[in-house]
Amino acid sequence: MRIEIDGCIEVRETVILKDGRISIAMPEYKDHVVKIVILNDYGNSQESIEKFNTIDLSIVKKRENAILDGIRYKHGQSKSRETAKKFVKYITGFGIVTERDTSWITLNNNLYVKYSNSVIYDGEEGEYLWYSLSYKDIIERSNNPVVFAFIVRGSEKLVYIPFENIKNDFQKARDIRNNDWVHLNIVFINNSIVFKFKTGKDKEVIKTEFKTDDYYVSWDAFKNVLINWKIKEE
Repeated sequence: MRIEIDGCIEVRETVILKDGRISIAMPEYKDHVVKIVILNDYGNSQESIEKFNTIDLSIVKKRENAILDGIRYKHGQSKSRETAKKFVKYITGFGIVTERDTSWITLNNNLYVKYSNSVIYDGEEGEYLWYSLSYKDIIERSNNPVVFAFIVRGSEKLVYIPFENIKNDFQKARDIRNNDWVHLNIVFINNSIVFKFKTGKDKEVIKTEFKTDDYYVSWDAFKNVLINWKIKEE
């Protein structure tokens, strides 16, 4: 039998026990998807070798003490808007949406929601999400309140934040970069969410911190934030 592991150059010989278990201890390859392909050879003829069973097991290993749920980064993975589409469909189902496009939702209480999705990355400080945002695109709508919905791919949880809470840091990063596009990492460290605005190579990162429990919420909790926005603001 042959075992193939995606992302690793390794082949091992092993056997399948009568109860179906594989008699081998698989090492933990941090943050890699492991694919096991089992080829059963029932005889010596070429005909029997061609008759094999394939078992495809996708195992995503989470780091110890992981906070985030969702799809974790792996090399070569494809981009997808599947989670974002599900999110828009979910929010639209409550009758509060008047307009929508590929990155904006307009609500019937004159609130704009800027949504974007990211997979989960692992960094030295902790798990983080990664987004690129156009300052011009956002500022053009800021005549009304704007709320960010930073969606986590493969999860029904997100990070939300009112634009006013990070506007100054956002604008400062844009000015330092001298570029409309701002790159943002949202890092989860213990009980805090740290918004890190990148300002360019060898330049100091702009940071601002919020409590995780206040802004990392389920879609259902975020829906309630949107519905009660006017009451909250008053």
